[in-house]
Amino acid sequence: MNAIAAQINQYINRTDGDRETIDLRSKKRIAFVGSGGAAKALWYHLGVIKALEEEGIGLRGYGRPHEIVEVVGSSAGSLFGAFACNNFSYDTIARFLDEKEFIQHFVNFAPREKGKMTGLSYYDVLPPNIPDFHELAAKVKDAADIGRFADLLNDIGEYARSFIPEFLRTGDIEAGYERILSDYGDVNYFGLENFLREIIRFPALSNTDRIQKYLEDILEINDFHQLKRERGIDFYVIATELDRPRKAIFGPKRSPFTTDPWEDRWIDSVPISAACAASCSLPGIYRPKLLTVEGEKLFFIDGEVKKTLSTGVPRENGADLIIISHTLEPYQYDERWGSLTRSGFFSIFLQSVYIMVAQKIRSSWQAHTIRRQVFDYFSSPDFQKELDVILKDMRTGDRRKAKKALTGFLKDKVCEILQIDLDLQYLYFPSSSEIFWMDHFNIFPHYMRKLVNSGYNRAKLILKDNYELIS
Repeated sequence: MNAIAAQINQYINRTDGDRETIDLRSKKRIAFVGSGGAAKALWYHLGVIKALEEEGIGLRGYGRPHEIVEVVGSSAGSLFGAFACNNFSYDTIARFLDEKEFIQHFVNFAPREKGKMTGLSYYDVLPPNIPDFHELAAKVKDAADIGRFADLLNDIGEYARSFIPEFLRTGDIEAGYERILSDYGDVNYFGLENFLREIIRFPALSNTDRIQKYLEDILEINDFHQLKRERGIDFYVIATELDRPRKAIFGPKRSPFTTDPWEDRWIDSVPISAACAASCSLPGIYRPKLLTVEGEKLFFIDGEVKKTLSTGVPRENGADLIIISHTLEPYQYDERWGSLTRSGFFSIFLQSVYIMVAQKIRSSWQAHTIRRQVFDYFSSPDFQKELDVILKDMRTGDRRKAKKALTGFLKDKVCEILQIDLDLQYLYFPSSSEIFWMDHFNIFPHYMRKLVNSGYNRAKLILKDNYELIS
């Protein structure tokens, strides 16, 4: 059996340049999963869809023979889904952005209409985070908590009575601190993190309230159930509950309430606009989004925090072709730009985030690939030769039957244990590392076209090199 394990490992690690064949005629449910990444991701996804449309794949309602009937989006991917499912094509978005005057990209008071992408500006995308009534009430309550400050002052007084005599006796600050620890045990007030928690209490620089309002004003369909009923598209928006470590899946499905903080929760009672605002609430940039779900007030943050690229959602819904588009590829060293240390703190921080996210994506992708390769191995000539050696003492006819039965048994067990769906295939469109340098929040028309072209060209290249589509 050790020989078989070695053969499996060798088979998995083989390198071959074969393109994967995907027979679109046999696909019964096609889904699209879009990552976050601010406006950069939104425009990139449009470019990927534009390339797919030339291959006969498009969202239901766009007149393509192979229809995408499910869209799953997180953060900016949710905005892409909201626009695309409401018939905002690339041409439609480009036309409305072109019609704006320069100043309207910053502040735009043009009247908004359903079905028209008018009025979008930087003031909608990144407004200053002015505390709402809920936040102000909470801050007033904290400030009025005299007991908290009284306890703090009392504790500091107690600590001083231990610290000062010891310091005067020894002249050593560390000795004074050790005396506090010996008299009172663990002390929570001297750590840097605790100090920062007390001083830096604002939640974020901006908020997603105006994004929500903008979507409310322009989306013809702002209800998940109505979208499914009238356009035949299942749209799911991914967010993360702030105060419980679980994923929230907004869409036309609902799961029973559970107190398990790790179990995903399906929510159907929130409008599309509010779900997208919650999904876009990137910590530090946007304030956590407060929503009322079944009578309970909950805070939500960016959907990518809990799970990057929620391919499990369409897989659970029975998709047999999942299209993945993401812009979260980290920078790879290039002589033209050199080390990111030359670009300062922001580039280093962004690269760190991208590396963490990209590793999660690659680990998930590799796990899927390995599971399928283990299954395929049992039909390979190498494995069949191993069976011949194991069953060499059997008669030819019996050996043939035993090989067939054993191969079938192993395949069934592998499918069951590793949860392999033999009909499921993926189209995977990660961005190139060059997109790392492109702005995240740029909504000017020329930049949108640049990113759309990047997504389009990248998708065309990947299709040419990695896939053979049969229509």
